[in-house]
Amino acid sequence: MEEAGRGVIFVGGAPRSGTTVAHAIICTSPRVNGYVAESSFLTYYFRALVAGLRQFDNHTRSFFAHRSHFERFARGMVRHALDRVAVNVGSPEILALKDPLMTPIFPMLSPLYPAFKFVVTVRHPLDVYRSRRAVMLKEKPDLVVGVNEARMVAEEYVRSYAYRQAANMHFMRYEDMGTEEAVRELGAFLGLDDFDLSRMWERPGGVRVESITESTNPWHSPLYGTGVQQSTRHRDVALDPAEVETVLRIARPIMKRFGYGD
Repeated sequence: MEEAGRGVIFVGGAPRSGTTVAHAIICTSPRVNGYVAESSFLTYYFRALVAGLRQFDNHTRSFFAHRSHFERFARGMVRHALDRVAVNVGSPEILALKDPLMTPIFPMLSPLYPAFKFVVTVRHPLDVYRSRRAVMLKEKPDLVVGVNEARMVAEEYVRSYAYRQAANMHFMRYEDMGTEEAVRELGAFLGLDDFDLSRMWERPGGVRVESITESTNPWHSPLYGTGVQQSTRHRDVALDPAEVETVLRIARPIMKRFGYGD
């Protein structure tokens, strides 16, 4: 993909941290594909690459004489997949995709694909947990949510951000997304100065994603189809003190790094 000259952007961040809104903003540039769903299937291509590199001496060396040979093979697989995806979304100059679950492997992908751009959204962990908690209860209304779930979400949160920022990586706080400065900084990082927020949520071909208040999809947000807004729907969710303590204890180092207080 790098050799072909097409730009590639991946958007990540902890689930429920604003990845969808950030992706939708990026997709308003006429140089980028229209808004599309999560490219979760591609995450497995990259995970295969990461697994092959991590286990190169123990396993992968049996099939590739040198690490560089495996990297070249894996890059070819990824390039072919991205080329096919690009064709199916209108062959844009820049391909922008997102999957929050790819985020923990961004630090390994960043040096392997230096021409790719990685945008990472960040949100206060308690708001992430409140939103995830709501999703859990939509999926399983009878679920008793407590400390175990708080620990799971907080640990996933930490995995999403436990690495240093690289030159081809940009962090964007959810709470700042509605500001002109944050959007301008995002555009400067990506080399895009032509965001048109009136086109938010337009899919390839111009069909607009419309919001509905209720949906059978537990992950659906009524903010789909609206402008750049930050959800405060779950701010009034009462959390057990033990849940709050668990989330803050695990996530506090990340919180401080991004300027969040308790």
